[in-house]
Amino acid sequence: MIFITGGYVSLPVILAGRLWRRPIVLQESDAAMGLANRITARFATRVLSAFPDVYHSPKTTWVGAPVRQEITKGEPQRGWELTKLAPGKPVVLVMGGSLGAQSINDLIPQVFSWIRQDLQMVHITGAGKVIPFFSRGYVQFPYLEEDLKDVYAIADFIVTRAGSNALAEIALLQKPNFVIPLPGSAQGNQQENAAYFAQAGASIVLDQAGLTAQQLGERLLGLLRNPQKQKAMRQALGKLATPHAAEKIATILLNA
Repeated sequence: MIFITGGYVSLPVILAGRLWRRPIVLQESDAAMGLANRITARFATRVLSAFPDVYHSPKTTWVGAPVRQEITKGEPQRGWELTKLAPGKPVVLVMGGSLGAQSINDLIPQVFSWIRQDLQMVHITGAGKVIPFFSRGYVQFPYLEEDLKDVYAIADFIVTRAGSNALAEIALLQKPNFVIPLPGSAQGNQQENAAYFAQAGASIVLDQAGLTAQQLGERLLGLLRNPQKQKAMRQALGKLATPHAAEKIATILLNA
């Protein structure tokens, strides 16, 4: 049996599996299926999707996006100790994926100047990226892995790209959020992911083109001062969360 998440590198493996008559299970993580996965899907025995209505076929099953359950087990006390921030003032977590997002990083010093009276900030800059900015109530890390769950535990709001994994985690944790899709992402996947969450009322999508620090700062403060909007977003996120996706995938694989 072959389980694959797609991409052009998977095509030779899929063809070999087809020749050897092996069951092929494709996992599609985004709201829009790229060209390589559309080709792979033709040969797949089963297609498992993280978003509904991605690939219309009797062999497609919507299972949701698998998420590490450890992220729900963060400890706020450890989060405060790690960040050296203080309880009592809301926290916004800014992250741009494992490699960070330079365009977002460039805005942050000015953004924080707009929100510092009302919000604290944890900023994940990306591996190898350091922002020459220091301020009370602001802390940056190039990357967080095991400690991310503890930072999630103290975060009230999140600013992020629209990768499927990040959105799945945010949905599970029900954190009000702003999503800035990566322009030109493969096949427009991030734009499609963001649009799906926005249409559900689970995310506020901001276009990177022309986005200013003042605009982002004002939107953050606007959401902070609108508890009804926060509540509605949490409810919408809860409806999108798929906490049992990994179990569903495992069951399908065992029976493939």
